[in-house]
Amino acid sequence: MADFPFSLTRAIARQYDLLQTSLELLQKDRKFLNYGYTVSGMETYEERQQRLCLEVFQAAEIGKGDVIIDVGFESGEQDFLLSHACEFGNLIGFS
Repeated sequence: MADFPFSLTRAIARQYDLLQTSLELLQKDRKFLNYGYTVSGMETYEERQQRLCLEVFQAAEIGKGDVIIDVGFESGEQDFLLSHACEFGNLIGFS
């Protein structure tokens, strides 16, 4: 892990590193960082996670020329989903 000048920054960076490691250990096809959204209660966990992302994209009313900024994108899974679900101008990610 990088050496950060502030202890809070180091602590946050460590949490992200631990989260990413745990996601990789799960060996799931999709690695969304959310608890999901259910409609029927019968969806798999990964389907609920994807559903939540799609609901957020729809609520944001993303348009053709919009610039999307994703702060803390981690696996970037939601950004790949976004690129297939919506037309937008540009995507900038800060991890």
